[in-house]
Amino acid sequence: MRHEWLTTAQAAVRLEVTPRQARRLLAARQIRHVRRSPRDLRVDPQDLELFLRGRHVIAPVDADAA
Repeated sequence: MRHEWLTTAQAAVRLEVTPRQARRLLAARQIRHVRRSPRDLRVDPQDLELFLRGRHVIAPVDADAA
């Protein structure tokens, strides 16, 4: 199933914070995101759900590290 990535404003609504606070979380690498351009950041809704549940996902796990 394919899903649409969220804009910073959409992520802020789901987080119940201001867009500025959402950008700060992204800048602090609290939530994984993709930078499509200097002003266009996108968040995977599944990663946002993990963050909301208290399971911070920053980077994929390296299979060789286990």
